Amino acid sequence: MILKGFRYRVPTDPRGDISSGRKNEKGLPEKLPYFNVEDFPEVKEMYGDKPTEIVLFFPTDNLNDFLSYRHEKWGAKGDKAVLIRYCDNEECIHRIAEEVGGIKYEAGEISECICDALPENDPKLCQARFWFKAYIANPKTLRPNNPLTYRFHSSRNSAEHVISMLRSMKDLNMGVLRNIPFRLTVKIVQDQFEAKKNFPVWDLIPIGMLDEIRESTERFIEGKGLSAKALPSPKVEDSSPREVQETKPGPKLPTPVLNQVQHSQAEVDDKENQRRHDYKKYLTALQECPSTKYLTAIGAIINQIKDQFTPMDLEGLREAYNLRRQELNVKEIPAK
Repeated sequence: MILKGFRYRVPTDPRGDISSGRKNEKGLPEKLPYFNVEDFPEVKEMYGDKPTEIVLFFPTDNLNDFLSYRHEKWGAKGDKAVLIRYCDNEECIHRIAEEVGGIKYEAGEISECICDALPENDPKLCQARFWFKAYIANPKTLRPNNPLTYRFHSSRNSAEHVISMLRSMKDLNMGVLRNIPFRLTVKIVQDQFEAKKNFPVWDLIPIGMLDEIRESTERFIEGKGLSAKALPSPKVEDSSPREVQETKPGPKLPTPVLNQVQHSQAEVDDKENQRRHDYKKYLTALQECPSTKYLTAIGAIINQIKDQFTPMDLEGLREAYNLRRQELNVKEIPAK
């Protein structure tokens, strides 16, 4: 028996990331025309010290399970890195209280994306961050050996190439990705506007013609005579916040908390405003919840209506839920 709402997480090799960069002798970042696999001797054995091509399989058919592409702003607290804010080009989630351009934002607040309003060289501007997880296959057998995926990270330009190909192949191949072998390549390209600038760009290319790939996928789906290219994969739940998911409603809320979390249709003008309105209501309810019992109940309510929120909304609610749970576990606050 497994808890309802369990979220499958793709196991990843803990030794580090694969990229097309490294730090030089002075500790400064250096661009490379190949994949840096220095920390992975088994990959070097298959592909050499400076590979420019790697054969991959993806672990699931859901991009959100193994890929992330968003803008992030990091800071430091002592000797630790702290994620200050992240955004998707439309909305920002402020993880800690901050002030940008004379406007103050509270921890957990969601706002319209502020990046476009900032100068290109502003130190408070978010930076693009792209990574994905995949199995590395032997190029001769098209079979992976490491049971853990490897994590790859690269630039915005690589993100556009990789995501575009994955979406295209998913549409062409009945929504299935995990039985398709892909070839990941890297090359150095020159900046469009400044000739002195160059950077590595990745391309993702499926191996085989579409008829062959579809035939393999049909056998994979039917479960008959699976080809060597077909990889098993566990059923993946949706990417909703794992800490907020419940299958049954929690205990009945006290009137003050119930009034706080229930939205009023009269206060909103349209669906988008209603979503923002509800997000703020539930966020406040989580932040001010008086006990763990009521926190669980609010989490159950959020889970029942999670489809009306965006992924960024759910991320913010999850963080507020986890933070409040930690606070209540330290010292339980009596219910009013």
